[in-house]
Amino acid sequence: MMVGQFPTMMAEFSEGQRYIMGNAAVALIVLMAAVIGFFGFPFGQQIPAVARDVLKQFGDTETIVKARTSALYIAQGVGALAAALIISIYSDIKRKGLLLAIGQFIFAIALIGIALTRSLTLALGLNVLLGLSIVTQLATMNILIQVAVPDALRGRVFSTYLWALQGVAPFGSLFIGRVAQTWNVPLAALICGCVCLLAAVLIHTLNPTFWRNAS
Repeated sequence: MMVGQFPTMMAEFSEGQRYIMGNAAVALIVLMAAVIGFFGFPFGQQIPAVARDVLKQFGDTETIVKARTSALYIAQGVGALAAALIISIYSDIKRKGLLLAIGQFIFAIALIGIALTRSLTLALGLNVLLGLSIVTQLATMNILIQVAVPDALRGRVFSTYLWALQGVAPFGSLFIGRVAQTWNVPLAALICGCVCLLAAVLIHTLNPTFWRNAS
């Protein structure tokens, strides 16, 4: 039975991929998801290293480092909660493509800021922005795909989007971890932030109708 169903499954999969390639807005969202899935979100695993190595201070103890790590994660959580509340309150906001672009730029700039700062106070603020921009991007991309894709194709398109977002993340973790271990964490943050910023600039410059019209 499974062997007989395989051609049908492949045909349905191919139909979903053809739809993505033929729909510029959806293809852009999948591309954005792949970029942040590889270069962006996996950097969160380096937060303990940021607390221990980048923000180290004279007289640090294990307890202080753990408290600093917790504070950075809490700051991200505060930003994520703020974004969730804003999006839920203003759920009818138009031009969600513009909202997505704003989230992308904030995320990239916050990563670059983390690479350059050695101040705990500033790092906490930047982590708030990271949490806010992460949720903004995820929620907005999900909404745009849900609205744009026909019911019959939504499952296949969404599975490709999720693969682009999460399937590449382990490889991104390996890359970021390797850079951080070979050189240092700030360089890893700088590379990831610059790549995300460059990708956002190129995508929205070459396709200005997306952030102007997507809703």
